[in-house]
Amino acid sequence: MAVNLKLFVILDAIHLRPNSVAGLAGWDAAFAAAKGLTGPTLTILLFASFAVGHVLQELADFAVKKWKGERFFKKSRDKFWVSTGGEAVRACINNESGVDITDVDDGFEYCLAKVQQSFTKRDVFLATADLCRALALLFLIGVVPLWRVVRISTSSHAKDYFDFICGVALLFTLAVLSWRRMVRFRDFTEKPVFTTYLAEASKSKSDSAKA
Repeated sequence: MAVNLKLFVILDAIHLRPNSVAGLAGWDAAFAAAKGLTGPTLTILLFASFAVGHVLQELADFAVKKWKGERFFKKSRDKFWVSTGGEAVRACINNESGVDITDVDDGFEYCLAKVQQSFTKRDVFLATADLCRALALLFLIGVVPLWRVVRISTSSHAKDYFDFICGVALLFTLAVLSWRRMVRFRDFTEKPVFTTYLAEASKSKSDSAKA
């Protein structure tokens, strides 16, 4: 819920709501409005942020898949599945269950079911990747309200353009950093599922041999 609240505040700041104070009147008015929030209003914002957070995540997921392809988030598992490590996983699954799994997604789900208790950090990695994906989208969308805020805050056209260029550079840098972190943490949720499964299978085999 705390993450969704942060996302809602950002959404308000970048003028995604029609009556956004930040987008229409600048940051000073936005801060003044924030100080005047009452308990009931904050509660309503909390509930609204929960819904907005889900919509934002779906929009980010749709945008990335449209741009990079449907298998973009699964490219690590696809790459591993056709490697020698993937062959070892398939052989291990076959020895354990007697089933020859050829589809990478079926193999991934099988391994995940086996190592879910051992790989508890995966949920944290996945949540971090999803948050960074949404932040990357927000930073890019933020270019539009940035221009609005700059125009309200300054009277010189030369200063307008300078501030806007600096703001765009900052937003682009933040978007790139968020993107890189999203890709890295997505990788943490894919390949380690297979390697953890192999490690668990090897440990079980070793324990059985000792017994």
